Amino acid sequence: MDKALAKERLRGQKCPYCGAARKDLAYGDVENDGKEVFQVVDCFVCEKHFTEVYSFCRVILTDHPGEDFRIDFSD
Repeated sequence: MDKALAKERLRGQKCPYCGAARKDLAYGDVENDGKEVFQVVDCFVCEKHFTEVYSFCRVILTDHPGEDFRIDFSD
């Protein structure tokens, strides 16, 4: 698999294998291990699947209107 092509497809919310559009993807349940969040995605076109991984990077406290207080965890 060409990593550059897969990355380009994922940025466009497409299947990294075949380039199928988001409407042809089925997103499974969200799972959490305390550090990252995982979601398995199935492609109806090529019948392959991949796992999207989300990392926790910041909290935005929004309890005061007009204020945007961010706590960044990426450091």
